[in-house]
Amino acid sequence: MLRALAPLDAPWLRTVSIGLAAALVAAGFLVRSDVSSVVQINPIVVGAAIAPVSLVVAIDAGRWLG
Repeated sequence: MLRALAPLDAPWLRTVSIGLAAALVAAGFLVRSDVSSVVQINPIVVGAAIAPVSLVVAIDAGRWLG
């Protein structure tokens, strides 16, 4: 959602995307233990999928923009 709002106007959003993905992973570990394991694993998996993609995009955009 962040990248869709201003894909080229705000390069700092790349860093925010990585931070939000890390927050998702952390949230998966901080969820109370009395909930189901799916509730705990879901944000970890989603954050682990988003973080590397965001990192690659940030690195690639840095090369592309010069």
